[in-house]
Amino acid sequence: MAVETFTLDKTFNSQTIKGELDAMANFPASTTAFSGFENAQYGRLTPFSEATREISWNKGVADSANRTEIRVTTRDPLTAAQRGQVSNVLTSHDSVPDTDKQASQRQTDIDTASLRAIFDAGIPGPPATQEILRLITRLILVGRKEDV
Repeated sequence: MAVETFTLDKTFNSQTIKGELDAMANFPASTTAFSGFENAQYGRLTPFSEATREISWNKGVADSANRTEIRVTTRDPLTAAQRGQVSNVLTSHDSVPDTDKQASQRQTDIDTASLRAIFDAGIPGPPATQEILRLITRLILVGRKEDV
C-alpha cells in the first residue's frame, strides 16, 4: 500500500469532503484519513492544537500524526497528476455550508438554548406560550426523527 501525505491548515466538513474526494475522475480506489485533525461541532474536522499527536496503537507501536496531516492510501503510488487532483479538491473545499442534517442539528441546538432561556427566566404569560409550544413541538418531533 502507498500512503501519500498532504498538509492543509483549514477546517473540513466531514459530511461533504468524502463525496468531493469520491467524485474525482479516473482516481484509483483509496482511503483518506484526516490524521492531523479532530472532530468539532456539526461534523467539522479542525486541526488539533499540538504539533504531533499519537493517533493509534498497533501491536504496541504508536502511530503519530502531524497537525494538519491528511493521508491518502492507495494500492499503487499516486502520479503527479493524481496528487494534484487531491490537492485541488482539498484546497477548494468549502466547509461552511451545512448539509440538511447539520442544519437540523444546528437549529435543534438553537431551539434548545431558546427554550432553556425562556424557562430560566420564568414561564411567561400567554403571548409567549405559542413560541414555547412551537419550540417544544419541534424538539419532540426532531427527537422522534420526524421531518420538520
